[in-house]
Amino acid sequence: MLACQNIAARYYFTLGREGVFPRVLGRTDSKTKALKFGSWLQSAVAFVWIGLYAANGWDPFTHMFFWLTGQGADRSTAAVN
Repeated sequence: MLACQNIAARYYFTLGREGVFPRVLGRTDSKTKALKFGSWLQSAVAFVWIGLYAANGWDPFTHMFFWLTGQGADRSTAAVN
């Protein structure tokens, strides 16, 4: 899960830096150079998704994890072919 958090934060950072997303996401912390804003955004997105699953009594591991990784695998395969 931590790897997914890091990847998403880096995507937000790059898209913010390039002006696709709000530019604030393309900034780093002045002291630590961490991707602070992208990481906070990803944390908020994850919190909302997990909260949605918890509120509905769904199991995020068996539904969300396998569905999202399956979507990623389908898109990766389609990109190669």
